[in-house]
Amino acid sequence: MKKLLVISLLFISLNLFSLENRTSFSISGGTEFLNEFYMNFGFSILKPLENNMEIDIKAALNMRTQEVNSEITPLFNIPVRLNINFLFPINDNFTFLTGTGLVPTINLESNNQGFLMGPNFKIGFRYKLHPSMSLFLEASEAVLIGPPKWIYPCTEIITGINFYF
Repeated sequence: MKKLLVISLLFISLNLFSLENRTSFSISGGTEFLNEFYMNFGFSILKPLENNMEIDIKAALNMRTQEVNSEITPLFNIPVRLNINFLFPINDNFTFLTGTGLVPTINLESNNQGFLMGPNFKIGFRYKLHPSMSLFLEASEAVLIGPPKWIYPCTEIITGINFYF
């Protein structure tokens, strides 16, 4: 029930953020390493703040498979990245960014189910392809804390498209 409440509050807050006309969205894919490599597919909402800062809220689905006795089982986790990004425009088309925040993660692996959370730091860049579309590449490092091992280093490398409506 708590997970449903957290997810519901997240989607309500995402809808409130999207009401601002300067808000942009990102679709991304890549890889995440959390004890094993996962394929990462995500969706972000970015809300500008003043002085080249923005709030970045990303929900992702991480997937991998595991083979046991010739049977393949899918394994999932759902990270939600809550970041503040600091933007450093180099020129009209190229922007360097760095960010920091929290990463609550719901781990749905059958033997390690649970909730992990910790701080993260990221760097990346955006290259403007069109006045309303940018290509981006980001790398992020987090330290997630939670049972059963209590400390999980987590590395994410993603690429995607950021766009405005």
